[in-house]
Amino acid sequence: GAPRAHLPTSAAFAAVDSSACAVLPSGPAHRMTVASPSISSGLAAGTVVGGRFAVESTSYSDALGVVLRSKDQKTNKPIALRLISPGLVDGAAMKVLRSEGRTAAALSHRSIVTTYGVGTAGGRPFVATEWVEGITLQKALGARKSGGPIALGSVFHVIEQLCAALTAAQPKTC
Repeated sequence: GAPRAHLPTSAAFAAVDSSACAVLPSGPAHRMTVASPSISSGLAAGTVVGGRFAVESTSYSDALGVVLRSKDQKTNKPIALRLISPGLVDGAAMKVLRSEGRTAAALSHRSIVTTYGVGTAGGRPFVATEWVEGITLQKALGARKSGGPIALGSVFHVIEQLCAALTAAQPKTC
C-alpha cells in the first residue's frame, strides 16, 4: 500500500517509527529524556494492554521505547503498540498525549495512520495505532548512503501524500 504517516496535531509533537508514528510532547513545558535503544517491553506475548490490544511480538526498540506488534481484540486488526520508555513522559505531558490521541483518532485519511488509543500499561504510557507494513524511512535513506539514489519521482510522491494528509488534518487540529 501507499506509505502513511501519522501527523501530529501541533508542531511540538512528532516522532516517527517504522510502523506508525507516535505523538510525544516536547518543548520546555514537558520533561523528556532520551532512553537506551535496547529497552525491553517487559510484556510477554499474549499480554493484553488497554483491555483490548494483545501483544504478539516485539518489532523493535528505539530511544522512545518499544514498538510491539499486537492485535486489536475488538477489530481483529494488527496494531502497532508504542510502549513509551519509563520516565520519558511526565504527568502533564501524559494529559497532553491523551488529548492529542483523541484528536488523532478523529482523523481519517488514506495517508494518516489510524490511532486506536492512548493509555498506560504498568505505569508506562502507550499509543496504539494502525500497523503498516513496509520499510522504515531509515532503511530507505540507507539505500541512498550506499550509493542508491532516491528517485525524484519517489520523493515527489511522498511529499504529495504528506501535503494531502496535512490538508485533511488541518481543519480538525487547528
